[in-house]
Amino acid sequence: MLVHHPVDTAEYYRLAAAALPGVDLRPCHDRAAIERLMPEVEVIFGWRIPAECFRYADRLVWLQGMGAGIEDLLANPYLRPEVTITRVVGIFGPWIAEYTLAHILAWRQDMVRSLRNQQAHRWDKFLIRKAHGLRLGVAGLGSVGQEVAKLAHAAGLEVSGYDLTARELPGGGQVHTGGPGSPALLAFLSGIDVLSINLPLTAQTKGLFGERELAAMPAGGYLVNTARGQIVDEAALIRAVESRHLAGAALDVFEVEPLPPQSRLWDLPGVTVTAHISGPSTPAEVVPIFLENYRHYQKGEALLGTVDRDRGF
Repeated sequence: MLVHHPVDTAEYYRLAAAALPGVDLRPCHDRAAIERLMPEVEVIFGWRIPAECFRYADRLVWLQGMGAGIEDLLANPYLRPEVTITRVVGIFGPWIAEYTLAHILAWRQDMVRSLRNQQAHRWDKFLIRKAHGLRLGVAGLGSVGQEVAKLAHAAGLEVSGYDLTARELPGGGQVHTGGPGSPALLAFLSGIDVLSINLPLTAQTKGLFGERELAAMPAGGYLVNTARGQIVDEAALIRAVESRHLAGAALDVFEVEPLPPQSRLWDLPGVTVTAHISGPSTPAEVVPIFLENYRHYQKGEALLGTVDRDRGF
């Protein structure tokens, strides 16, 4: 088994090896080590392995990723189609739910104004606004979207949902189901104050929220994207905020990452930029998922988080 992470290989290896005595786990800290070992590897527990390394993976059976996104693996021409890919599910929801609610509250409380006032030693008594009663639309009702909906309900927001396939919304609320550009999607957007995007990046969701979709949101709305930058047309979003049709956005993901220094999003009033931090993969949470899947693998059982290559997640 090959273990690799761009930064934390040692910690992932330490935790996995302690739980699997006698299993031939090999920590690979760099590309050269990966390429030397790859022809012998049956299982990979890894993340961000250079695509070309997989041309040597003739014996690879199973690849356990260390995060939720696997679009890079699905686009890898060197990864044989018979290799089982599993992704991490079930741990990111609470992280992303807190990120989402925190930024909605910060928007309503106008925390940016308060921080600027403090920096300027300025006593500026202004009227803040409540988040309670806002209409939150959760786009993507998988494990992450479910947690966002639960926390939003607890905070007193009115929650509705959208997905490409029929899903249930925890705590109740209307769920809209339909494809890109569908009447269901536009109806969903027209009835919300805040859009929370939690969809996987697939052929169907790429560019899902463009000029027409953002225009369908009521004036003064807000957008939170913790999924993938390519799901939103970035240029259309910039125009929507500059025109004040949208009050702003909290963006953790972008079409290009790191976000280029020249991007207008850095300085756009109402927009908060964070560096893809909303759903961290931590060894303490990810390794137990790998260990449970390894037990299933030994027994020839179905693996948790198995990726459907046709659906893209």
